[in-house]
Amino acid sequence: LAFDISRATLKRIKLNLGLSLVYNTIGIPAAAGLLFPWTGMTLPPWAASFAMAMSSVCVVCSSLTLNFFTPEDLAAENARDQARRRE
Repeated sequence: LAFDISRATLKRIKLNLGLSLVYNTIGIPAAAGLLFPWTGMTLPPWAASFAMAMSSVCVVCSSLTLNFFTPEDLAAENARDQARRRE
């Protein structure tokens, strides 16, 4: 049981890290004005800070999905118990 939870947690950490790396690889240069020479547009400071805040919100929401984690053994056992109760 503890190993299942730790594996799920580590898997979620790796997913969050990967998503954050992709998001920040795109977002930080855009916020710094790297696209200005080609597009002539800059990102306003409030939009850049909102985008970075949303990165954190996405990571937190992704981590909250661990609340719905059920180890396979427990899920099978719960299904059997519910089937017995219905009989």
